[in-house]
Amino acid sequence: MSHNTPLSSEQITDAAALRTALGATVDALLPRALPGTALHLHRLSEASGALADQGSVGTAAVISGSSAVRATPGPYRWGGGIELLSPAATDRVTVATSVPAGDCSIAITIYAYTEAAPAVSGSSITLMALWDGGGGNAIMLLAHTGGGLYAYCYGASTGSFSSDYNPASWAVAHRCVVTYEHGAAGATRQVKLYVDGTLRKTFTATAAIAATLTEATMLGLAGDPFAQGAVGDVTIGDAQVWGSLLTAAQVTADWRQVRGALL
Repeated sequence: MSHNTPLSSEQITDAAALRTALGATVDALLPRALPGTALHLHRLSEASGALADQGSVGTAAVISGSSAVRATPGPYRWGGGIELLSPAATDRVTVATSVPAGDCSIAITIYAYTEAAPAVSGSSITLMALWDGGGGNAIMLLAHTGGGLYAYCYGASTGSFSSDYNPASWAVAHRCVVTYEHGAAGATRQVKLYVDGTLRKTFTATAAIAATLTEATMLGLAGDPFAQGAVGDVTIGDAQVWGSLLTAAQVTADWRQVRGALL
C-alpha cells in the first residue's frame, strides 16, 4: 500500500488495536519523528496519562479545557492524536519552554480526518505557536479557511506572514515545519515554511523576535493577539520545538523518517 493511500475506518481501527497490543514496541520499530536535537518532542498519542516529552528537556505537555479528545485517528497509521472539539478561549495543548530570542524551529504533523480542508471558525486557526506568553513575540503555523497553510512571525508586537500554501490533498496527513533565522542582532529575520519536506514559502519578518519564547501551544487559542477560530476535525502528533535553525537537509531527513507512517 502506498503511503499516500488513505486508510479505511476499519484499517485505522485495526492499526490502533495492533498498537495497543504491542505497546511501546510499535513506536520503537515504526517510522516516526526522531528526537534528534529537539528540545521537545511530544507524540501526543497517549490515550490517558501524561503527554510525555521525548526531547532533551523532558517537560510533559498539558491539556487545558474540556474539549480535547485523545487517541483519535491519525495522523499516523499506528497511533492516535489529539483533537480539540470547539475549544473555548482557554482550551489548548501547551508545554512550558525557554527559547532565547534567536534562531528557532517548530514542527507538527496534522491530519484532517474528514479528508477535507480543516474547518475554520473565524479567519484562521492556530495549529502551533512558539511564543513569549505575552503575545508580542512568536513564530506560528496557521491555516486559513479552505486549508491554506501559512507561517506567521511576531517580533516586538509587529506581525508579518507568508502567503498561503494549499496542499494538493487533505486525504493524507501533512508534516509541517516553520523555521526562524534571527541573524546577527536580529538582522536576518527569515521565516521558512516547509510542508512534507519541501520548502513552500519564505519571507522576511518585519521585526525580529525580541524576547524569550516561553510556551509552545498546539491547537486552541494561543494568546490574545493570536485569538483565532476553533477547529474540530484536525488531529495532531509529533509536535517538536528546537532552539536552533533546522537546515533544509534536516527538514528533508525528518520528512523521510515520518512519511511512511502517515495516514
